[in-house]
Amino acid sequence: MRGDDWFTLAELTERLGGLVWVEEQLAELLASWAMVEASASVAVVFATTSGHHKWHAEVVRECLPTSPGLREIEVVCAPTAGWENAIATLSALTEVNATLPRLKALVKVIDPWLEREIGALHDLSRPISDAAMMRWLRFVSLDHHDDGVSAASLLTSQASMAVSVDGHRVVASLDLGQADERA
Repeated sequence: MRGDDWFTLAELTERLGGLVWVEEQLAELLASWAMVEASASVAVVFATTSGHHKWHAEVVRECLPTSPGLREIEVVCAPTAGWENAIATLSALTEVNATLPRLKALVKVIDPWLEREIGALHDLSRPISDAAMMRWLRFVSLDHHDDGVSAASLLTSQASMAVSVDGHRVVASLDLGQADERA
């Protein structure tokens, strides 16, 4: 690997800050979904996964570089405008019969993004200076994998249920990579 293949400290800080924001938002979102979910098994998965996201946010926040120059701006912010829009959209999924769109959003949109982002952070971090962060990210990845398997299993078990047109529309509208129009 060439030296310029790794993230700079500023890039790493920005990506970690974005991940902290995502984890915090997902913790809140899934906790709210657990409160309105009609299916007990799905509510338990949402609540458990919410707790994991909350812990991930705390752990990853502790991995943020402490250099004063990198802390002059708030680094814990949405990684993209698409994430801000997705959280707002998904927060509105409060209907009791929105189980399938909630599960689909997790399994088809959110989990793949998390896997890619954490994979990039792991692959493009420096093995010596970022070793502790890379170790914590492996723990976070294990949780994401296990939670994703649980959500995918629930989605499969409920595949015979009809999804409303609005539910399909919501999931199809999620674009986590949407660029920030303010930039």
